[in-house]
Amino acid sequence: MSTPSVSVVIVSYGTRDLTLAALESVRETKQAVDLEAIVVDNASPDDSADAIAREKSWVKLIRSPENRGFAAGANQGARAAQGEWLLFLNSDARLPAGSLAQLLRIAKELRTPGAVGPWIQRTDGKPQASVGHFYGPWRDFVRSFYLDRVLRRTGLEGLFIPPRRGPVRKVDWVSGACMLIRRDTFQSVEGFDEAYFLYVEDMDLCFRLSKAGWVNYYVPEITVMHELGQSGSSNNPFPLEGGKAPEYFIRKFRPGYPIPLQRSLRVIGILIWMSILQYRILARHDAEAMRHAGLCRATLNTLLRTPD
Repeated sequence: MSTPSVSVVIVSYGTRDLTLAALESVRETKQAVDLEAIVVDNASPDDSADAIAREKSWVKLIRSPENRGFAAGANQGARAAQGEWLLFLNSDARLPAGSLAQLLRIAKELRTPGAVGPWIQRTDGKPQASVGHFYGPWRDFVRSFYLDRVLRRTGLEGLFIPPRRGPVRKVDWVSGACMLIRRDTFQSVEGFDEAYFLYVEDMDLCFRLSKAGWVNYYVPEITVMHELGQSGSSNNPFPLEGGKAPEYFIRKFRPGYPIPLQRSLRVIGILIWMSILQYRILARHDAEAMRHAGLCRATLNTLLRTPD
């Protein structure tokens, strides 16, 4: 049996129908790319694992006895992989026809590629901010006061880089919702840090790749679809992961950046975002805005209660 070019790794938790749909898009890709698919089911509370085993027998299924988060699940899948390349794909993502083949072709042509990410588009047609800059005082300040939006024409960028079509671009980090990387490169930096449960593990990986001399790339000409919010993502300008993941990253890589300062900037930014959401709720009865407002309140409570 030949070694596959790509191992597609999907971490699934309670997203049976979405995971099956993601796998169907992967199966259709098999015609253009020699690949294997690996699903790590993180002890889903539904019958996801049984449904995958029954309906997608060509998939390598790993049943984890407990949910240890995305990073641990992704690493578990990577250890079982045989492909030259790894594609980490969210369970609520879709690979349009030809997308993986094109992304792989471009990645092979890049110089010292670390993590490579495509344009990610929501199913409502809107692009998702999926690449950006590492946490730091200046980027966090720009993000918290929305200077990147207010001064958009200047090209000022905060944590996220606004989605724009164009040529391949070097970036600090790409989203783990769809990330292509050589398996040996991934192994050389020891994979994802499993101290992260959800969010920021992709930025952490990209930071270590950059320090090791690899270059992370954004390929906005290639599109992947994403059912935003279903596998844990959000379209908020702030990852609502309880505040712990960004602070772990800062303690690990930015020792000169005071945690109280970063936390204060996050609180200011979330309060501004909540005021915007409140307007959307009152003016348009926006259901998504209501959900995000609830997440913001939960995050604020956690940030304000967490000791430094």
